[in-house]
Amino acid sequence: MGQLFDKPMSELREAFVRARFAEPAMFGRADITEWLANPEWTGTINFDRSLAFRRHFNEALEDLNPAEELERSATPANEIPDWMLHRVHNKMAFKTIVKALRTGKAKIYYPWVNYVDRNPVAVLHGWVFTLAHTTVDGSIAALKTATVRDVLEILNAEIDGARPKADAARTFLNRMARTAVANAREDAERDFDEAVAVSADGTQIVKADWVVVIEKGYQSGRLYPSTAFQQYKILIYSFHSQRKIDIWRGDMTHFLARFMTEEKRNGRGGATYLITDQDGQIPDFGNVYVVDTNIDPQRLPSTLPDGGREILV
Repeated sequence: MGQLFDKPMSELREAFVRARFAEPAMFGRADITEWLANPEWTGTINFDRSLAFRRHFNEALEDLNPAEELERSATPANEIPDWMLHRVHNKMAFKTIVKALRTGKAKIYYPWVNYVDRNPVAVLHGWVFTLAHTTVDGSIAALKTATVRDVLEILNAEIDGARPKADAARTFLNRMARTAVANAREDAERDFDEAVAVSADGTQIVKADWVVVIEKGYQSGRLYPSTAFQQYKILIYSFHSQRKIDIWRGDMTHFLARFMTEEKRNGRGGATYLITDQDGQIPDFGNVYVVDTNIDPQRLPSTLPDGGREILV
């Protein structure tokens, strides 16, 4: 690879993984692994800020029994907390429902006092419900099937309230969170390995189905499958962008020959860019990553892969 990258590929790979962790749609922080391993970690998870955790827990708890998890990791209350009654508009109706549930041997779990928009959860003969009291006027709407989020917030409450099973709740959430991070790392590493191009700092990648190297003078080029550049990657140009163009169905070679002619005439390309159609891929072909050596030849590995289909203009 020569001096194409200043950092080893393993370091760039790790930089990409941490950048993925930091995305708002993931965990919102690059140091999520260290955060979970910190002995001073409180144990609670903000599921509003950690969308990847929310997705993972939703999927994982579908295969678990929420009633059993609550039994293991949460403490039911024998009485309605005063702060809960203060939030309920129709106190008599709320008390009546709770009493009826307890008469039926239900176990009722309450959220933490600071969770103003969370509902109590009741387990009755294996069924898990919420006492949906947070309506517009604060009255009871109905007993509803509990969501995974309802159950998770009860576990958060167990920890925040230092209730008897706080350690069990903390252990459960940490174990599940570590699995979520491990899965996210596996996905990110696979995306990096499958990429044809990477930025100098490793935080950006490009995945494509094909790579076209436009050679000097726009008289020819070579078309490669993406696998040709997965080990020795292309360096993304600093002004890299995605180009969406109108593309007709037909032979890839004819399309690219005409495309290179247009590039020479218009001179609007960058050193590297991704071309797709308006739907995000070229019909029948996927998408194509373009390296224009007329603009900057220092984007390619020092030795180009063997093979490749020649394209003549």
